Amino acid sequence: IRSISVRMFMSDCDMVAKVFFLAVVPNEKRNSILEKFNELHNKWRWINFYIDEDNEITARIEAVFFESNVVEVCDVMLSKIINITDECYPELMKVLW
Repeated sequence: IRSISVRMFMSDCDMVAKVFFLAVVPNEKRNSILEKFNELHNKWRWINFYIDEDNEITARIEAVFFESNVVEVCDVMLSKIINITDECYPELMKVLW
């Protein structure tokens, strides 16, 4: 069973949740995976996939919160990034295989 690790970063009233190292992108698959990212971004407005400086796929969600709703926003972000990443992972892997 593959597991993912989610990291959350906060500053002021901004919050970012990231999933690092979903996969390594070989140079010859770079254009194909970027096309897949565009498809996924059109389908899932909450999430952003990108290739980091180590050629790894990273997923990211951002949100703004208030002191009164920080717990609820964290809960929603965590749920969204896990569920969307889990659903998108097979599509990403089809491109890389």
